[in-house]
Amino acid sequence: MLCIGFIIMHCVSTAAPPVTAGALFCQVAKPIIWHAGDTRMTKEQADRHNRIGKELCGWGKK
Repeated sequence: MLCIGFIIMHCVSTAAPPVTAGALFCQVAKPIIWHAGDTRMTKEQADRHNRIGKELCGWGKK
């Protein structure tokens, strides 16, 4: 019984840290480039996506 307690304590103490939505976004998202023929709504959505990337992931900073 004591052995099971140690196993449970080990599993709990070595759990991965929580992952934030921002970290996941930065791992998978890339900047979106819109083109002149895109609709206004598409351009606005791309701009919103890129603003989030700049704030969360530091896109455009060197």
